[in-house]
Amino acid sequence: MTDVAKPALAVATGALRLLRAAVHGPRVLRYLRARFGAEGLNWSAARRVAVFPRLGLAYNRIKKNANTTVVLLLRELDTGVIEDRDVAKVQAPLLFDLSREELSRPLAFFVVVRNPYSRVLSAFLNKFGNPVYARRHGAFARTPEGFAAFVRWLEAGGLRRDAHWNLQTRLMLLPLARYDHVVRFEALRPGLEAVLAARGLALPPGRLDTLYPSDRDKETKADAKLRAFYDADTADRVARLYAADFAALGYSAEFPPPAG
Repeated sequence: MTDVAKPALAVATGALRLLRAAVHGPRVLRYLRARFGAEGLNWSAARRVAVFPRLGLAYNRIKKNANTTVVLLLRELDTGVIEDRDVAKVQAPLLFDLSREELSRPLAFFVVVRNPYSRVLSAFLNKFGNPVYARRHGAFARTPEGFAAFVRWLEAGGLRRDAHWNLQTRLMLLPLARYDHVVRFEALRPGLEAVLAARGLALPPGRLDTLYPSDRDKETKADAKLRAFYDADTADRVARLYAADFAALGYSAEFPPPAG
Protein backbone atom coordinates (compact mmCIF):
# COMPACT_ATOMS: atom_id res chain seq x y z
CA MET A 1 0.00 0.00 0.00
CA THR A 2 1.31 3.44 -0.92
CA ASP A 3 1.91 6.21 1.60
CA VAL A 4 -0.80 8.21 -0.17
CA ALA A 5 -3.39 5.47 0.35
CA LYS A 6 -2.66 4.93 4.06
CA PRO A 7 -4.43 8.07 5.36
CA ALA A 8 -7.53 7.24 3.32
CA LEU A 9 -7.57 3.72 4.78
CA ALA A 10 -7.21 5.10 8.30
CA VAL A 11 -10.06 7.61 7.81
CA ALA A 12 -12.41 5.05 6.28
CA THR A 13 -11.63 2.46 8.95
CA GLY A 14 -12.03 5.04 11.71
CA ALA A 15 -15.46 6.09 10.47
CA LEU A 16 -16.59 2.48 10.21
CA ARG A 17 -15.36 1.75 13.71
CA LEU A 18 -17.19 4.70 15.19
CA LEU A 19 -20.37 3.25 13.73
CA ARG A 20 -19.58 -0.23 15.00
CA ALA A 21 -18.76 1.11 18.47
CA ALA A 22 -22.13 2.84 18.61
CA VAL A 23 -23.97 -0.28 17.45
CA HIS A 24 -21.99 -2.97 19.25
CA GLY A 25 -20.86 -1.02 22.31
CA PRO A 26 -23.64 -2.27 24.62
CA ARG A 27 -22.93 -5.90 23.68
CA VAL A 28 -19.18 -5.46 24.22
CA LEU A 29 -19.78 -3.75 27.57
CA ARG A 30 -21.99 -6.63 28.70
CA TYR A 31 -19.29 -9.09 27.65
CA LEU A 32 -16.58 -7.26 29.58
CA ARG A 33 -18.68 -6.90 32.71
CA ALA A 34 -19.59 -10.59 32.61
CA ARG A 35 -15.95 -11.55 32.11
CA PHE A 36 -14.20 -9.14 34.49
CA GLY A 37 -16.86 -7.46 36.60
CA ALA A 38 -17.76 -3.79 36.53
CA GLU A 39 -15.42 -2.58 39.27
CA GLY A 40 -12.25 -1.04 37.91
CA LEU A 41 -13.30 -1.50 34.27
CA ASN A 42 -11.98 1.43 32.22
CA TRP A 43 -14.54 1.53 29.40
CA SER A 44 -12.77 4.42 27.65
CA ALA A 45 -9.83 2.07 26.94
CA ALA A 46 -11.95 -0.59 25.22
CA ARG A 47 -11.05 0.91 21.84
CA ARG A 48 -7.38 0.20 22.62
CA VAL A 49 -7.85 -3.57 22.71
CA ALA A 50 -6.84 -5.37 19.50
CA VAL A 51 -8.40 -8.82 19.26
CA PHE A 52 -7.21 -11.92 17.40
CA PRO A 53 -9.92 -14.58 17.78
CA ARG A 54 -8.03 -17.24 15.80
CA LEU A 55 -5.06 -16.81 18.13
CA GLY A 56 -7.24 -16.58 21.23
CA LEU A 57 -5.61 -13.30 22.24
CA ALA A 58 -6.78 -9.79 23.11
CA TYR A 59 -4.00 -7.21 23.36
CA ASN A 60 -4.44 -3.94 25.27
CA ARG A 61 -2.34 -1.57 23.16
CA ILE A 62 -0.32 1.11 24.99
CA LYS A 63 1.85 3.47 22.98
CA LYS A 64 5.61 3.39 23.57
CA ASN A 65 5.38 -0.09 25.10
CA ALA A 66 6.46 -1.98 21.96
CA ASN A 67 2.90 -1.45 20.75
CA THR A 68 3.67 -1.52 17.02
CA THR A 69 6.03 -4.49 17.34
CA VAL A 70 3.42 -6.55 19.16
CA VAL A 71 0.67 -5.67 16.68
CA LEU A 72 2.95 -6.56 13.77
CA LEU A 73 3.81 -9.88 15.42
CA LEU A 74 0.20 -10.81 16.15
CA ARG A 75 -0.91 -9.82 12.64
CA GLU A 76 1.89 -11.95 11.20
CA LEU A 77 0.82 -14.94 13.30
CA ASP A 78 -2.81 -14.34 12.37
CA THR A 79 -2.43 -13.73 8.63
CA GLY A 80 0.97 -15.14 7.72
CA VAL A 81 1.96 -11.77 6.25
CA ILE A 82 4.47 -9.20 7.52
CA GLU A 83 2.57 -5.95 7.02
CA ASP A 84 3.58 -2.32 6.98
CA ARG A 85 3.19 -0.94 10.51
CA ASP A 86 0.51 1.61 9.59
CA VAL A 87 -1.54 -0.99 7.75
CA ALA A 88 -1.18 -3.53 10.56
CA LYS A 89 -2.37 -1.07 13.22
CA VAL A 90 -5.39 -0.01 11.18
CA GLN A 91 -6.34 -3.55 10.17
CA ALA A 92 -5.99 -5.15 13.61
CA PRO A 93 -9.59 -5.92 14.74
CA LEU A 94 -10.99 -4.26 17.85
CA LEU A 95 -13.56 -5.61 20.29
CA PHE A 96 -16.28 -3.69 18.44
CA ASP A 97 -15.38 -5.39 15.15
CA LEU A 98 -16.11 -8.89 16.41
CA SER A 99 -19.20 -10.91 15.66
CA ARG A 100 -21.12 -12.55 18.49
CA GLU A 101 -19.54 -15.88 17.56
CA GLU A 102 -16.00 -14.45 17.61
CA LEU A 103 -16.61 -12.73 20.93
CA SER A 104 -17.80 -16.02 22.42
CA ARG A 105 -14.44 -17.71 21.78
CA PRO A 106 -11.98 -17.98 24.70
CA LEU A 107 -9.70 -14.94 24.75
CA ALA A 108 -6.64 -14.35 26.90
CA PHE A 109 -6.22 -10.64 27.62
CA PHE A 110 -2.70 -9.28 27.96
CA VAL A 111 -0.89 -5.97 28.27
CA VAL A 112 2.70 -4.76 28.00
CA VAL A 113 3.77 -2.31 30.74
CA ARG A 114 6.95 -0.23 31.00
CA ASN A 115 8.93 1.66 33.60
CA PRO A 116 7.62 5.25 33.44
CA TYR A 117 11.11 6.77 33.51
CA SER A 118 12.03 4.95 30.32
CA ARG A 119 8.66 5.31 28.62
CA VAL A 120 8.36 9.10 28.91
CA LEU A 121 11.94 9.60 27.73
CA SER A 122 11.32 7.29 24.77
CA ALA A 123 8.19 9.25 23.84
CA PHE A 124 10.12 12.52 24.04
CA LEU A 125 13.04 11.30 21.92
CA ASN A 126 10.79 9.71 19.33
CA LYS A 127 8.13 12.37 18.92
CA PHE A 128 10.04 15.62 19.18
CA GLY A 129 12.10 14.77 16.14
CA ASN A 130 8.81 15.09 14.26
CA PRO A 131 7.86 18.64 13.12
CA VAL A 132 4.17 17.79 13.57
CA TYR A 133 4.68 17.31 17.31
CA ALA A 134 6.74 20.48 17.58
CA ARG A 135 3.95 22.49 15.95
CA ARG A 136 1.28 20.84 18.08
CA HIS A 137 2.96 20.86 21.48
CA GLY A 138 5.99 23.12 21.26
CA ALA A 139 9.58 22.78 20.12
CA PHE A 140 11.76 20.94 22.64
CA ALA A 141 15.39 20.28 21.77
CA ARG A 142 16.23 16.59 22.11
CA THR A 143 18.81 17.32 24.79
CA PRO A 144 18.78 16.88 28.58
CA GLU A 145 17.76 20.53 28.90
CA GLY A 146 14.99 20.07 26.35
CA PHE A 147 13.76 16.99 28.19
CA ALA A 148 13.67 18.89 31.50
CA ALA A 149 11.59 21.60 29.81
CA PHE A 150 9.27 18.95 28.37
CA VAL A 151 8.70 17.43 31.81
CA ARG A 152 7.81 20.85 33.21
CA TRP A 153 5.37 21.25 30.30
CA LEU A 154 3.80 17.92 31.29
CA GLU A 155 3.36 19.27 34.82
CA ALA A 156 1.64 22.37 33.43
CA GLY A 157 -1.09 20.31 31.76
CA GLY A 158 0.60 18.51 28.87
CA LEU A 159 0.40 15.05 30.44
CA ARG A 160 -3.03 14.23 29.06
CA ARG A 161 -2.47 15.72 25.62
CA ASP A 162 -1.06 12.62 23.94
CA ALA A 163 -1.31 8.88 24.56
CA HIS A 164 2.42 8.41 23.91
CA TRP A 165 3.18 9.92 27.31
CA ASN A 166 -0.14 9.82 29.17
CA LEU A 167 -0.40 7.52 32.19
CA GLN A 168 -0.43 3.84 31.27
CA THR A 169 -3.15 3.26 33.83
CA ARG A 170 -5.43 5.62 31.88
CA LEU A 171 -4.90 3.52 28.75
CA MET A 172 -5.54 0.15 30.39
CA LEU A 173 -8.90 -1.56 30.18
CA LEU A 174 -8.39 -3.48 33.43
CA PRO A 175 -6.52 -3.29 36.71
CA LEU A 176 -3.20 -5.08 36.29
CA ALA A 177 -4.15 -8.17 38.29
CA ARG A 178 -7.13 -8.96 36.06
CA TYR A 179 -5.15 -9.53 32.87
CA ASP A 180 -4.43 -13.13 31.97
CA HIS A 181 -0.85 -12.13 31.17
CA VAL A 182 1.28 -9.09 31.99
CA VAL A 183 4.41 -8.61 29.89
CA ARG A 184 7.18 -6.31 31.09
CA PHE A 185 8.75 -4.22 28.34
CA GLU A 186 12.07 -4.81 30.07
CA ALA A 187 11.67 -8.57 29.38
CA LEU A 188 9.64 -8.35 26.19
CA ARG A 189 10.79 -11.44 24.34
CA PRO A 190 10.42 -14.00 27.16
CA GLY A 191 7.15 -12.37 28.17
CA LEU A 192 5.68 -12.66 24.67
CA GLU A 193 7.00 -16.20 24.32
CA ALA A 194 5.10 -17.13 27.49
CA VAL A 195 1.88 -15.50 26.23
CA LEU A 196 2.11 -17.34 22.93
CA ALA A 197 3.12 -20.68 24.49
CA ALA A 198 0.00 -20.58 26.68
CA ARG A 199 -2.06 -20.55 23.45
CA GLY A 200 0.03 -23.25 21.73
CA LEU A 201 1.82 -20.66 19.58
CA ALA A 202 5.46 -19.75 19.04
CA LEU A 203 7.49 -16.87 17.69
CA PRO A 204 8.42 -17.26 14.01
CA PRO A 205 12.12 -18.18 13.67
CA GLY A 206 14.36 -15.19 14.29
CA ARG A 207 11.47 -12.91 15.15
CA LEU A 208 12.28 -10.15 17.68
CA ASP A 209 16.02 -10.72 17.17
CA THR A 210 15.72 -7.32 15.49
CA LEU A 211 12.88 -4.86 15.00
CA TYR A 212 10.44 -5.26 12.13
CA PRO A 213 11.74 -3.32 9.11
CA SER A 214 8.93 -0.74 9.21
CA ASP A 215 9.47 -0.13 12.94
CA ARG A 216 13.21 0.53 13.02
CA ASP A 217 13.03 4.29 12.66
CA LYS A 218 11.16 4.53 15.99
CA GLU A 219 13.88 2.95 18.12
CA THR A 220 15.15 5.41 20.76
CA LYS A 221 17.30 3.22 23.08
CA ALA A 222 15.83 5.23 25.96
CA ASP A 223 16.89 2.71 28.61
CA ALA A 224 20.55 3.35 27.77
CA LYS A 225 20.07 7.14 27.90
CA LEU A 226 18.40 7.51 31.31
CA ARG A 227 21.48 8.78 33.16
CA ALA A 228 22.33 11.21 30.37
CA PHE A 229 18.87 12.82 30.22
CA TYR A 230 17.76 12.77 33.86
CA ASP A 231 19.04 14.85 36.72
CA ALA A 232 17.69 14.59 40.28
CA ASP A 233 15.11 17.35 39.77
CA THR A 234 13.69 15.88 36.54
CA ALA A 235 13.54 12.41 38.09
CA ASP A 236 11.61 13.80 41.08
CA ARG A 237 9.13 15.51 38.78
CA VAL A 238 8.57 12.35 36.72
CA ALA A 239 8.15 10.31 39.91
CA ARG A 240 5.36 12.63 41.02
CA LEU A 241 3.71 12.89 37.59
CA TYR A 242 3.61 9.14 37.12
CA ALA A 243 3.08 8.13 40.75
CA ALA A 244 -0.12 6.23 39.85
CA ASP A 245 1.74 4.16 37.25
CA PHE A 246 4.69 3.40 39.52
CA ALA A 247 2.31 2.17 42.22
CA ALA A 248 -0.20 0.28 40.07
CA LEU A 249 2.30 -1.36 37.72
CA GLY A 250 4.78 -2.50 40.34
CA TYR A 251 7.72 -0.28 39.41
CA SER A 252 9.94 1.38 41.99
CA ALA A 253 10.25 5.15 41.74
CA GLU A 254 13.92 4.78 42.68
CA PHE A 255 16.21 6.46 40.15
CA PRO A 256 18.03 5.17 38.27
CA PRO A 257 15.77 2.12 37.97
CA PRO A 258 17.19 -1.08 39.44
CA ALA A 259 18.99 -3.19 36.83
CA GLY A 260 16.94 -6.04 35.41
